[in-house]
Order: sequence, then C-alpha cells, then structure tokens
Amino acid sequence: MLSVVERRLDPVGVVHFGLGPIGLMVAELVSERPALRSRAAIDVDQRLHGRTLDEIAGKSNSGSSPRVVGKLSDAEIGNSAVALHCTRSSLQAVMPQLLELVDAGLNVVSTCEELSFP
Repeated sequence: MLSVVERRLDPVGVVHFGLGPIGLMVAELVSERPALRSRAAIDVDQRLHGRTLDEIAGKSNSGSSPRVVGKLSDAEIGNSAVALHCTRSSLQAVMPQLLELVDAGLNVVSTCEELSFP
C-alpha cells in the first residue's frame, strides 16, 4: 500500500538545512524517493556555497539539484513543505534556526538530539 506522500501527484519540496555528514546522508535518502524533491540547500560552510547538492554528495548533476547558499533568506524555497534540519545537537544552539524555518512556513524534521528530551 502506498503512503499518503507516495500517492501525491507532485513531489514534496524539501529544504536541506545543514550539509555535514548526517545532512548529506539525509539528502541521499531524499534523492532516492520519487515523492520528495530537494528544492534548497543551506549550510554555513562557505566552501560549499554555489556548489550543487549533487556535486557535494558526489553524484552526477541531475540538472535540478539546488545550489548551496549560506542562509535561508538567500534560498529559493518556492512551495517547499518540509525542512530537514541537520546541524547541531544542542537545542539552545539550534533554536534560532528552527524558529526561522517554522516562520518561513516549513514543517521541520531535525536530527537535534535534545529535541527528544530538552
């Protein structure tokens, strides 16, 4: 049986926030799901800025891979519905990032461990 997400006609737009080792693994999983589409990629590492998500992940460029920017306000999130947040473990440290994503109208899934028991 297909899930609700898999039955959608249009892929769910995904914003990647944090492209360290975990963030890149998450991005790889997203790329394998036809019901999901990476729309934006954000990371503070300036060495990544301007490169595509495919390039950073070591994949051949699909042509639709977003370019990495340094902050959410520079990202073209379009009609994205979900932000996959993969930055730090401390809730206190990531709270401003989470609030910014929520304020942008995105549903947020985070790898921040302290969110499970702040």
